[in-house]
Amino acid sequence: MDNKKDKHKFVDGKKEQLKIMDSRRDFLQKGTMGLAGLAGATAFGMQPSTMNAQTSGSDKRRVTILFDSWNHMMPALAREMVRRNHDLVLGDAQDMELVKELRNLGAKVEVVPDTGDQSKPETFQKLVDRAQEVFGGFNSACIRTGTHVNASVLTGDEKDLDTVYEGNLKSVFYALQAVLPPLVAQKSGQVVINTSAGATRPQPFVALYCATRAAANALVRATALEVAPNGVTVNATGTAGMEYPSYLHMVGADKDPEKAKEVAATFPMQRFVQPEDAASFVATLIDGTATGQTGQFYSIDAGFSIV
Repeated sequence: MDNKKDKHKFVDGKKEQLKIMDSRRDFLQKGTMGLAGLAGATAFGMQPSTMNAQTSGSDKRRVTILFDSWNHMMPALAREMVRRNHDLVLGDAQDMELVKELRNLGAKVEVVPDTGDQSKPETFQKLVDRAQEVFGGFNSACIRTGTHVNASVLTGDEKDLDTVYEGNLKSVFYALQAVLPPLVAQKSGQVVINTSAGATRPQPFVALYCATRAAANALVRATALEVAPNGVTVNATGTAGMEYPSYLHMVGADKDPEKAKEVAATFPMQRFVQPEDAASFVATLIDGTATGQTGQFYSIDAGFSIV
C-alpha cells in the first residue's frame, strides 16, 4: 500500500468536503427564503404552479377553503386570511354579516350552502367543487371538526361511540379525501385539520371523545407522510380553554365573570386563549409562507396539554 498516496487522497477528499461545506454555508447566509424554497422544489422535481404563486409583491390572491366560518376560531381565521390576501370558499356559513364584512375587505367570498353535515363525504366535496369552478382551484384548507360527548367506557354506550366516531374521525377522513387529490395533482398546498388538545391530554369521563381525537391526529400524521413528496403539507391543531360562546357556556362561565376568572386561572398562562391567537397561528400554516412542517399536531391551549 502506498501510504503517501493514500494520505494525499485523504487530504484532497477533506479539502473537497470543506469546499462543499463552505458552499452550503454561503448559500444559507446569502440566499433568501424564496430562493431556498425554489431550490428545494427543483430538487424534488416540482414545478411552481399557478395556484402555488406567492402573493408577496403580486396582485395574485390565493384561495383557501374554510369549514366553517361561524364558531370557535373560524370567524377570526376568515378575517386573518383575507388580511393575508386570500379569497375564501366558506362552508356552513351561518353568519352572513361576517360574509359581508369579508367582502367589504376586498375578498371574493363563495358561500356553499348545505354543507353543515360533516358525516357526509359530499359535504367537503361541494367545497372543493366550488373552489375549482369559481377560482380554478385552491391553495389551502382549514377544516374544523368535532362532536362532543361526555361519555367513557364505563358510562357510554354504542350510540355514544358511534356519535364521536362520526364527528371526530370519519369527518376528518372525508375532509382529507376531498381536499387532498387536487393539491397532490398541482404539487402544492397546505391543509390544517382542527382536532382537540384532548387528543394529547386525555381526561376522565370523556374517554370516547379523547380517543377519537387521538385517532384523527394519527390519521393526519400518516396521511401527511403519504402526500409529502407531492409538496403538500397536512397538519393538525387543537385548542383548549378558548374564549368563545360555546366553551364559556360549557364551563358555566358565559354569564358569570367571576366564574370565568376562576376557570381561566386553571391554565398555566392564567388566561383564556383568544380566537385571534389560534387564527394567527393557523393562518401561518396555510398561507403559503411556512411550508417546512408536516404531520404535526400543534396544541393552542394556554399550556393545558403540558401540565
